[in-house]
Amino acid sequence: MKNYLMILLITFITFQLNAADSVRTDEIIVSASRIPKVYSDVSRIVNIIDITMIKHTPVSCVDEVLNILPSVDVRSRGPLGIQSDLSIRGGSFDQALVMINGIPLNDPQTGHHSMNLPITLSEITGIEVLEGPGSRIFGPNAFSGAVNILSGNKLEKRASLNLSGGENGFYDMGLAASWYKDIGDNIYWGSYASASLKKSDGYIDNTDFRQKDFFFRSTLKKGSNEINGQFGYMDKGFGANSFYTADYPEQYEKLSTFFASIDARADVFGLTVLPAFYWRRNNDKFELFRNDAPEWYSGHNYHQTDIIGANVRSDFNWLFGTSSLGMEYRYEHVYSNVLGESLSEPVKVSGEENAYFTKAADRLNFSVFLEHLIIISDWTITGGMNMNIDSEFENSFCSGLELSYKLNKYSSLFAGVNQSVRLPTFTDLYYNGPTNIGNPDLEPEKAFAGELGWKIAKNIYSLESSLYYRKGDNIIDWVREFDSVKWQTKNITKLNTYGFRASLSIRPDRILGESFPVSSVTVGYNKLYRDKESEELYSKYEMNYLKDKLVISVEHDLIFNIGVHWVLNYRKRAGKYFDPFSNEVREFDNTFLCGLKVRRDFGFFSIFLQADNLFNSSYRDIDIIRAPGRWIIGGVKLNLL
Repeated sequence: MKNYLMILLITFITFQLNAADSVRTDEIIVSASRIPKVYSDVSRIVNIIDITMIKHTPVSCVDEVLNILPSVDVRSRGPLGIQSDLSIRGGSFDQALVMINGIPLNDPQTGHHSMNLPITLSEITGIEVLEGPGSRIFGPNAFSGAVNILSGNKLEKRASLNLSGGENGFYDMGLAASWYKDIGDNIYWGSYASASLKKSDGYIDNTDFRQKDFFFRSTLKKGSNEINGQFGYMDKGFGANSFYTADYPEQYEKLSTFFASIDARADVFGLTVLPAFYWRRNNDKFELFRNDAPEWYSGHNYHQTDIIGANVRSDFNWLFGTSSLGMEYRYEHVYSNVLGESLSEPVKVSGEENAYFTKAADRLNFSVFLEHLIIISDWTITGGMNMNIDSEFENSFCSGLELSYKLNKYSSLFAGVNQSVRLPTFTDLYYNGPTNIGNPDLEPEKAFAGELGWKIAKNIYSLESSLYYRKGDNIIDWVREFDSVKWQTKNITKLNTYGFRASLSIRPDRILGESFPVSSVTVGYNKLYRDKESEELYSKYEMNYLKDKLVISVEHDLIFNIGVHWVLNYRKRAGKYFDPFSNEVREFDNTFLCGLKVRRDFGFFSIFLQADNLFNSSYRDIDIIRAPGRWIIGGVKLNLL
């Protein structure tokens, strides 16, 4: 309690700071909502990571970018984004929605695949992270938050080559190009394409990986009307040392992910109409034994998931504000030899000899949503609902209301309440293995959440702070009795989450002059606490959360126009894990990590040197899986056009 009071006191003092000559920061349009709006009108915490931050921060993949946010916990099994579990405000990896340009990419098989993104940092122009329930906005998958990864529609001609390499046999090569054409009659067509290849020998035995990515996006524009098409492909294989169970360290996994979408925007009779169509396929081959399988081993696991979806929404302004009305269709299907109900006839696994899918499952979701925004003087009111009809579960209804009040042109208070829902994955329902038992009788998760906070946005500093609460019912977790060796999925009766988060960003160079070497300092902190029933059961995921996370980021100049960016990350994790080597249940150690990036721009090319885990800390994010130590990477980017 003392910690909360101290943080609130410091934040309140900061809140009272007033710079009479400061200028309001540029307003940014936030699309992490059904109704896009300027940042100052958003009555939620939405983190905006721009392209400059991505370039300057010591990161090598999307996972590492997200981990600089205090309310986000990315628990990595492998290095450099090979496989990671995304958590927002203590939610599980199945409870966060991931999108590319608004197209949902969550895999119904398991949230372990949510970060299988066929897009690399070079294509990304920004990332928006919505903290807290998003089911009212985006449907059942956005239970604890949502991430929207943006690639630009900027019409330009350019080409670039990225080359980097480092320790543990790592290299990364990427080529990107964009072009456009003025067709005439105010019509423009532009496209962007990129391809990359990266690999590593691994930092310990059986952690090697190889990954290929391709991404393409094209835009046809006339005035405010446009049509966008995009598709991406990712193929990777990696040594999965103890990824899912420590009993079998020689695991291996191979994944390929493809997605394609087309969306449009048209202004018709005073309405803005936005239709979208998308398809995503993920193929997963999991080997419990990479080499020398024992006689009792019956064979590898094969899964193929398909998602086909379409949605349309219409935005319109009228006397009482701005409304958005729409609907979405989403079909999810899995072929597998492990998940689902038995097929009458087996289906051949493409590209594999003597491998067949023997099971399958599918479900259909249809949702209708409504959002309304009204601004009255200094008040901004946003409310909405989402009704989801699912072919396998009972219908769900999520609603919410958010308010914000502008204290002055720089600051505002906000509050909101929202409901959320999450459907079980096919793994939750059906997976049975040497150490796991699925549960086909699971019910959807439900939650009610509230939040209270304030924001300040000035030219020299910005502040965000909030208190939040989530009351969860029927939360799904893998649990077991302390004397059992098998995990089973169950609905936990109740799981409550309490939290406080604050972030303060300061621009010293705007206070002390451009000659001052330090350009930015950002401090972010998140405090989380959870309580649940069924304490007699040992939790694999839900009670292994970050109690405390502190992130400090400092960017400054060195001599000869060399830029330096430090990121300090402190984590205190709740929960315990079982160590099979000592046959003991252990607590997670507190973790302190430091990342450093040194860069220099020379106009047509730039160079960088980066160190992850600079002080070579030994730590674990998941069970007994030891995370990489210090990893040094250097590279160059050539601007060919």
